[in-house]
Amino acid sequence: MYPSTITSLLLSSSVLFLGLTTAFPVAVEKECQPRIICVDSINACGIRYGGCYDVCDRAAKPVAPACPSTTKPARPTPSVNTCNHTNPSIC
Repeated sequence: MYPSTITSLLLSSSVLFLGLTTAFPVAVEKECQPRIICVDSINACGIRYGGCYDVCDRAAKPVAPACPSTTKPARPTPSVNTCNHTNPSIC
């Protein structure tokens, strides 16, 4: 065989092989491959959060904590002290 014939056959075989792999792609596994990743993040109000989790378990992914409320807690009502100052030991 001549070198040009060999090259032509190799090229034809390569094109045929590539065409078949395109027409019949290899089946992709539907099962998740367990992998642990770690995440460090900061939520919208600057609170850090994160942790390590398995990428196959979406429920284990760290969730950003809620931002604290901007409303102030109610002040306690002042109580009236009815202490008898003549005898401070009973106050």
